[in-house]
Amino acid sequence: MIGTATSIALSCVFVFFSWVATSNRTNSDCRSVALRWLYAYLGLAAASLFWSATKSPGVALMYWMGLAADCASVFLLAHDDESSEACRGIMRGYVLGASIVGLIAWVIPTLPDLRIGNEDFLHPNAVGYLLAISTLFAIQLSRHSRWMTYLAAFCGATLLRTLSKASIAGFAAAIVFYLLRDSHLSRRTKIWIGVAASAVIAFSWGLLEAYATTYDQGNHLETLTGRTYIWAVAWEEAMKSPWIGHGFYSFRFVIPAIGTFEPWQAHNELLQQFFCYGIIGVTIVVGLYWSFMREVRYAQNREFATLAAAILALAVVRGLVDTERFDINFPLWLLTLFIVAQRKPLLKQC
Repeated sequence: MIGTATSIALSCVFVFFSWVATSNRTNSDCRSVALRWLYAYLGLAAASLFWSATKSPGVALMYWMGLAADCASVFLLAHDDESSEACRGIMRGYVLGASIVGLIAWVIPTLPDLRIGNEDFLHPNAVGYLLAISTLFAIQLSRHSRWMTYLAAFCGATLLRTLSKASIAGFAAAIVFYLLRDSHLSRRTKIWIGVAASAVIAFSWGLLEAYATTYDQGNHLETLTGRTYIWAVAWEEAMKSPWIGHGFYSFRFVIPAIGTFEPWQAHNELLQQFFCYGIIGVTIVVGLYWSFMREVRYAQNREFATLAAAILALAVVRGLVDTERFDINFPLWLLTLFIVAQRKPLLKQC
């Protein structure tokens, strides 16, 4: 509770200083349909606090404020005449932060199932998704900095070491798309990336086999079989309020603990949104993704278009078996960043 409150307070302070620093800018991204869908999602999440089944409305409000503050901060920072540079700066900070988290995950004791991380504070699945996004960021930034090439290699290797299956599968789809579509990387560089990835997998083969053996033993709730049970329970409860859902931060309070395991989310993107916000929420999320995909396709500023589409592929693939507790799989702050950066040529006309 104290940690959450501190984090939200810092986010709000950061929003204030970002607003002060950018208060003389009058541009507005009024033509972005995707941004309007994003506002609708945040508005629905806020409104759902009035009917949420959460037992901690104060904590739920703080989590929502943190979500909104992140989006506001990114919007203010990236919303100027140097939006591309601001976008690169935010991405660099994200990669550096993810690298530090990855380093911490390496040095703390390994979990019993051979994954790196910590079940309570640095869950391997959360760390894996963080590193999947940061690896794509670092590859994009490597055109400007050689150091990012090394950080991309470190983040990619650490992603594999987390053994987070959903993040690794999503990253595989994303990187294949990125390498096929991005033109700034030479064919030789793309080949070397493929060779390096193959070498890492080859050296890690023994670990992967040992993990597969551990994974198959017993009836774990985090296996695919266990997740189908969570899906069934979540669907049954979600159908009790199909139009507006159970509200923001309600899943852990509605779905009972399964033995010693307490599920916080439905392990499926659309099911999680349906549970929390019903059919209205699913419609908004689909509309947000669809409009964002169209804006990526027809973006005026093409620098980040391929990267945005690759992360969208990562989010969709991961969303089949995993999702976020309060956010959507494509983080809202990151959606905000790409929407603003890609629509920059239109901002002065608004």
